[in-house]
Amino acid sequence: MAAQSDVVTFDQLRAAVDETFRCLDAADIEYIQDPVDVTLPLPVITYRIRVPTPESDRLSDECVYAHSFFVESAYLNQPAALSANEAQFTNARPHFIECLNDAGYPVDDSATNDELKNLIVLALTGSGIGSADDPPPGFVPVDCLSGTGVTGF
Repeated sequence: MAAQSDVVTFDQLRAAVDETFRCLDAADIEYIQDPVDVTLPLPVITYRIRVPTPESDRLSDECVYAHSFFVESAYLNQPAALSANEAQFTNARPHFIECLNDAGYPVDDSATNDELKNLIVLALTGSGIGSADDPPPGFVPVDCLSGTGVTGF
């Protein structure tokens, strides 16, 4: 269906992720699925996989790549998803600006979304988007994404 319409639906995403979960269950690998907010314009399924050993890490990768990786990637990168993410980010701008200023990262209303995104990553990781630098000594991360519903960009 996805190839015919060039759109990946939430139902297709759900089916693919459920296959990944069945594979993880069969391999006796633990995972936690976060609640899905179906009120979002494009709901997202997020989950964490517990991989205490190299073998469980390898097996979990096999499950994800065999069943849902490509569907998840297509779903999250289709035009509707990118549009919804950008709209959600734009709606949260006032929160981001206030959070960044409170954390000591001066920014004003004229900042572009890309400038805000770089500062959000800098505040969270200690280095900007695309940087491989380690955070400075004593760095304390600040999560300005928390509570906004923005799950990535």
